[in-house]
Order: sequence, then structure tokens, then C-alpha cells
Amino acid sequence: MITVSVVSACDPPIYLLFHEDAANQFDSLNVQPTDSNLFDRVILSHNLAFNDDSKQRETSEELLKYFVKDSGWTYQAVAYSGALKMLKERDRGPFGTVSRKLITGFGLFGSGPKKEAKKGFYLIRESIQQDSSNIQLRILGLSAAVEVAEHIHELLPYAYRDLKWLGSRLDQLDSSEVFFYRLSWAKYAYKYALIHRQPSEAIKGLNWVSHAEKYACRPVYQQEVDLWRSKINNLINEIKAESE
Repeated sequence: MITVSVVSACDPPIYLLFHEDAANQFDSLNVQPTDSNLFDRVILSHNLAFNDDSKQRETSEELLKYFVKDSGWTYQAVAYSGALKMLKERDRGPFGTVSRKLITGFGLFGSGPKKEAKKGFYLIRESIQQDSSNIQLRILGLSAAVEVAEHIHELLPYAYRDLKWLGSRLDQLDSSEVFFYRLSWAKYAYKYALIHRQPSEAIKGLNWVSHAEKYACRPVYQQEVDLWRSKINNLINEIKAESE
């Protein structure tokens, strides 16, 4: 039973800014770029790359090079290098109709891109092992695993473990992190239902979308709620049609 109270407002951390929120913050930091905000710019351009073309990913890769040159390979840098590697494989492979909104949108992997994408994912897991209590890294790893699950099935259990880990620490999450935790359960249920063709799991996803909507404290979050509610309903109808 979820007992976290509903919030009226939120101020998401940098790593949970997407779409126009991320673009506005990125532009603001670029007015006076400094060494101290360099990694924030890496993260923001990474987030924008999920729903943009490869140009944003390349920007993030270039900024990461500058960061590593000055600060070395911190575990955070390793994690984002892994995430960018996964995006690179997405950008060079053929793509289906998977949405690229927010933290969604890995295309259809062939065997080569799939292998390289898994290497990127395991860089994220390596970083989590270095700092297993880091909520940001957990959400990054969770997001990466659940988004590619229909193409790389063996990553789905990683998403499940990270969801359980976050669920045991709800009192440590701010409102935007609770939103992504709940929405990620909806995505997990959707991907599980997609792989195993189980409408009952998709229905669980709808329930989690409703839980997440209580924390959709920014317009871009509400957009994502609407997107996943539509995706899950469409999947339920698709699976039901197959059984008729």
C-alpha cells in the first residue's frame, strides 16, 4: 500500500528535467558556462538527447570529455558515458514507432547494436556498485533497463530490483523522484505485458499511472502520464484482440 502523501508543488533536481524544462535550464547555464556547472550541462544535454536527434547526444559526449579531462572518470561520469553509449546505438540503428518522449525511445536493436547497448548498460551498473545508495544512479539504471526491455529481455530484472530498492526508500525521495518511481512501475508493467502478452500486467500499469499522476507537478510530467496511459490502453486492446 502506497502511503506517501500528495504534494502540491515540486522543484525537480537537474537530472529529472526533460523537454522544455531541460532546454530552458541548459540555455540558462550556457549563458555563463563554468567548470562548476559543466556536469549539469552533461546531464541536461543527455536528457534532451532522449527525445531529440543525435546532435544533442554529441553535445553531451563533447561536454563529458571536458569534464573527464578535468575531473577524471568519476562513477557519475562512467554512468552517463554508459547511458550515452546506449543512445548512440539507438541513433545508429533502425527504429520502430517507440516514443522518444521523456526517457523513452530506444529503437529496434539489431544484434550488433544490442551487444554494444548492453555494454553501455553495464557501465551504469558498475557505477551503481560504486555508490549503491545513490538515488540518481538508481533511477538512471532503472530507466535504461525498462526502456530497452522489449529488445533486451534480460535487463528487465534489473529494473525490477531497482524499483524494489526505491520502494523501500520512499521516505528519502522528493516529489519528482516519487513521480518517476511510480511511472517506472507503470512502464515496467507495460513492458512485461508486451513481452509476455499478459493484459493483467498491463492493467497493473494503468493503476500505477494513476498513482504517478498525483505527483505530475509539471506539465511535461502530465504529458508523460497521458502518453503512458494511452500506450497501456492500446496494448490491452491489442492483446485482447489477439485472443478473440
